[in-house]
Parts: sequence; C-alpha cells; structure tokens
Amino acid sequence: MCIRDRDISTPINVRDQHVGNLFLGQFFFEDEEPDRELFRMQARRYGFDEAEYLAALDRVPRWSRQTVDRVMTFYSKFATMVSRLSYSRLRLARSLEERKRMAQALIESEERFDMAMRGSSDGFWDWPDVSDGSYVWWSPRMFELTGYEPGEFQPSFEFWVDAIHPEDRDTANQTVQKVLDGGNVFDIQYRMRTKCGSYRWFRARAVVLRREDGKPRRMSGSLVDITEMKRLQELESRAQRLETAGSIAGQVAHDFNNLLAPLTAYPDLIKEYLSPDHPAWSFVEDMEQAAQQIAEIN
Repeated sequence: MCIRDRDISTPINVRDQHVGNLFLGQFFFEDEEPDRELFRMQARRYGFDEAEYLAALDRVPRWSRQTVDRVMTFYSKFATMVSRLSYSRLRLARSLEERKRMAQALIESEERFDMAMRGSSDGFWDWPDVSDGSYVWWSPRMFELTGYEPGEFQPSFEFWVDAIHPEDRDTANQTVQKVLDGGNVFDIQYRMRTKCGSYRWFRARAVVLRREDGKPRRMSGSLVDITEMKRLQELESRAQRLETAGSIAGQVAHDFNNLLAPLTAYPDLIKEYLSPDHPAWSFVEDMEQAAQQIAEIN
C-alpha cells in the first residue's frame, strides 16, 4: 500500500467564521512504513536532492494512533478556547469602543447643556429624588436670580417653600403636589424672597420623570425673573382702570348736564310770570343761583 505523510490541522472559528488554523505538522503512524520509492520519485520530479529528501523523510516523527488521538483532542479543545477568547476579546474591544463613544457623547451633551445654560437668562434646577427634599441642584444662574453667589448654600425643597411669599405659598405647594400626583403641567408664577430680603416675581416651569409604576422620581425645570413684566402689567392695568373711570365720569357728567339743563332754564321762565315784589321771587333767585353753582362745579 502507498503510504503518504500525514498532518494535523485544527480550524479556528470566531462566531461561525473561519479565521485560521492550528497546524501541528507532518507525521507517520508508527505502524506504517512510508513509500520511499514514491518520495524518491517526488525528489527527482521537483529537482530536490534525493539523499537530503529521503533523510528529511526519516526525520518525520512516527506517532502511535493513541498519541494522535490525544493530540487531536487537545488541539480541538485548544482551538475552541482560542475561539472563545478571541470572541471575548472582540466583544471586550467593541464594548470598550462603545463606552468610549458613549463617554464622548456624554461630554458633548454636557458641553451643549452648559453652553445653553450660560447663554440663557433662565435659571435651571433639578430635584433628583422627589421623596427627599433635602437636596435640589441649582445652576449658577439660579443663585444669581435670587441674589446669592453660586454654591453659597445647599438648595433644598424646604428652602424654596420658605422663600415663597406667604400669600403665594399654599398655591405653589398645591401645584407641586398636583403635578407629582399625576398632573402634566407645572407652570406657576409666585413671589420669592431674595438674599437682600425683598421679593421678586418669578415664573417656574418643570417636567416630572416617573417610574414604570407611574410614581414620580425626578422633577426638573427652569426659573425666570418676571418682575419687570409684572410691573408693566400693573401699569397697563392701572391705565385701563383710569381710562374706564374717565369714561364713566364723562358719561355721568353728560347725564348730569342733561338733568341740570331744566334747573338753569326754569328760573328765567318763572320770572317772566312774576313781579320782583312777588313773595316767591326770592326763592326763584335762590334756585337760579344754586343751578349756576352746580353748573360751575360740573
């Protein structure tokens, strides 16, 4: 029988893709005798030195079938381990790359938020745990709006409630509770005490984040000073009231003049029928004088 040399090669697959082989090399089974004449013919055919070619043939290892089985089992397990490690490293590399992209995206997002805050006249606040009123985050602008230096104190829900004007406090508290209980809109206006002790008008707007069960977990929003807007609204309202009062006064004067006209005309008519020595003459003159005085007042 013609006996050729044999070799052991184990494929390496990563996620069902063939990426390489583990090659052990050539060998002969120890109970087989290689066909030396075949190898001699190969040396002549390909121009190899015949003696060196056969000497190399004699150096090819001879293994028992049991040894080959053990080696093949080992290499199969080793290839599997290499495949798994390669896949794990691939996953790790992808995971690290994904984390890197996420970290970069987070940095860019924070930069955009910081730029938006600095470019806005609004103050921003965040109540990360609505079950705990001891901590509320304020942006630097929030401190400035209330007259404080950024970081001068630790804001809290209790501080906010205490700083609201007593006349607005109940409404503000009820609005917060309503939106936490399931309301969709938090948009209120109230007066708030600043560091110097004076009150200014503010408008607060916010959204609530909820857990899967619908319970609130976080509340974030903005604050803007509307004191000047309120002042202008009051001036406009006062002007409207004055305009209304003037219109009413004009109508009253018009109606009064209509009533006064007969009083100023009747004395002259009456005098035409009376002589100066008539007992009623003095009463008519008094009526005439009173009508003139009323007309002058109007």
